[in-house]
Amino acid sequence: MEHPRSSDRSEEAARWAARLSLGELTAAGQAELDAWLQADRRNRGALLRAQAALHALEAAARQGARAQSVDDDTGSRQATNPD
Repeated sequence: MEHPRSSDRSEEAARWAARLSLGELTAAGQAELDAWLQADRRNRGALLRAQAALHALEAAARQGARAQSVDDDTGSRQATNPD
């Protein structure tokens, strides 16, 4: 059996992580994921790494949006109440 390259595994894991995050798994999709996870013990680790990376990106995006909102609020107050 030929093993996929690490980058191929990572890309596939990233696709699964995105689908899981979006809640887009049908019963057939879950069966495909289960088969992929069982096909190679390294797939589970790749999926966990992809999910962690996605979680970190989502958290950074939320924090960036909050920082932008604070900047926008501060700018608005400065524009109406200049010192």
